[in-house]
Amino acid sequence: MTTCLARQLQGKPIVGIDGTDYGTLDNITMGVESGRISELVIRPEDRPPARIETDSDGRFRLPLDRIENIDDRIVIGPGDSASD
Repeated sequence: MTTCLARQLQGKPIVGIDGTDYGTLDNITMGVESGRISELVIRPEDRPPARIETDSDGRFRLPLDRIENIDDRIVIGPGDSASD
Protein backbone atom coordinates (compact mmCIF):
# COMPACT_ATOMS: atom_id res chain seq x y z
CA MET A 1 0.00 0.00 0.00
CA THR A 2 1.30 3.47 -0.83
CA THR A 3 1.77 6.22 1.73
CA CYS A 4 -1.24 8.46 2.24
CA LEU A 5 -1.76 11.37 4.62
CA ALA A 6 -4.55 10.83 7.13
CA ARG A 7 -6.17 14.17 6.24
CA GLN A 8 -6.54 12.91 2.65
CA LEU A 9 -8.73 10.07 3.93
CA GLN A 10 -11.27 12.18 5.86
CA GLY A 11 -14.77 11.91 4.36
CA LYS A 12 -13.89 9.21 1.83
CA PRO A 13 -16.60 6.64 1.17
CA ILE A 14 -15.96 3.14 2.55
CA VAL A 15 -17.11 0.19 0.43
CA GLY A 16 -16.56 -3.54 0.69
CA ILE A 17 -15.04 -5.58 -2.12
CA ASP A 18 -18.51 -7.13 -2.42
CA GLY A 19 -20.09 -3.69 -3.02
CA THR A 20 -21.41 -3.20 0.54
CA ASP A 21 -21.67 0.53 1.35
CA TYR A 22 -20.30 1.01 4.85
CA GLY A 23 -20.48 4.82 5.00
CA THR A 24 -17.79 7.50 5.15
CA LEU A 25 -14.57 7.78 7.10
CA ASP A 26 -15.27 9.95 10.14
CA ASN A 27 -11.98 9.59 12.00
CA ILE A 28 -9.02 7.31 12.61
CA THR A 29 -7.39 5.93 15.75
CA MET A 30 -3.64 5.84 16.16
CA GLY A 31 -1.19 4.18 18.50
CA VAL A 32 0.25 6.74 20.91
CA GLU A 33 3.71 5.20 20.93
CA SER A 34 3.97 4.09 17.30
CA GLY A 35 1.98 6.86 15.62
CA ARG A 36 0.53 4.25 13.28
CA ILE A 37 -3.12 4.22 12.26
CA SER A 38 -4.86 1.24 13.87
CA GLU A 39 -8.58 1.64 13.09
CA LEU A 40 -10.94 3.47 10.79
CA VAL A 41 -13.91 5.13 12.51
CA ILE A 42 -16.83 5.02 10.08
CA ARG A 43 -20.08 6.95 10.07
CA PRO A 44 -22.72 4.86 8.29
CA GLU A 45 -24.77 6.64 5.62
CA ASP A 46 -28.00 4.96 6.62
CA ARG A 47 -27.46 2.18 9.13
CA PRO A 48 -24.49 -0.13 9.57
CA PRO A 49 -24.46 -3.57 7.97
CA ALA A 50 -25.83 -6.39 10.11
CA ARG A 51 -23.91 -7.52 13.20
CA ILE A 52 -21.70 -4.45 13.49
CA GLU A 53 -21.63 -2.81 16.91
CA THR A 54 -21.77 0.97 16.96
CA ASP A 55 -20.67 3.52 19.55
CA SER A 56 -22.97 6.07 21.21
CA ASP A 57 -22.63 8.33 18.14
CA GLY A 58 -23.68 5.55 15.75
CA ARG A 59 -20.16 5.05 14.37
CA PHE A 60 -18.27 1.79 14.13
CA ARG A 61 -14.64 0.78 13.81
CA LEU A 62 -12.78 -1.36 11.33
CA PRO A 63 -9.13 -2.43 11.75
CA LEU A 64 -6.61 -0.97 9.31
CA ASP A 65 -5.69 -4.41 7.99
CA ARG A 66 -9.11 -4.61 6.28
CA ILE A 67 -8.08 -1.96 3.70
CA GLU A 68 -7.60 -3.44 0.24
CA ASN A 69 -7.31 -0.23 -1.81
CA ILE A 70 -7.45 3.55 -1.43
CA ASP A 71 -8.37 5.72 -4.38
CA ASP A 72 -11.49 7.88 -4.68
CA ARG A 73 -12.93 5.54 -2.03
CA ILE A 74 -11.55 3.14 0.57
CA VAL A 75 -12.18 -0.48 -0.35
CA ILE A 76 -12.16 -2.98 2.50
CA GLY A 77 -11.90 -6.73 2.42
CA PRO A 78 -13.53 -9.36 4.60
CA GLY A 79 -12.59 -9.83 8.22
CA ASP A 80 -13.87 -11.11 11.53
CA SER A 81 -14.67 -7.72 13.08
CA ALA A 82 -17.39 -6.75 10.62
CA SER A 83 -18.39 -9.90 8.84
CA ASP A 84 -21.77 -9.63 7.13
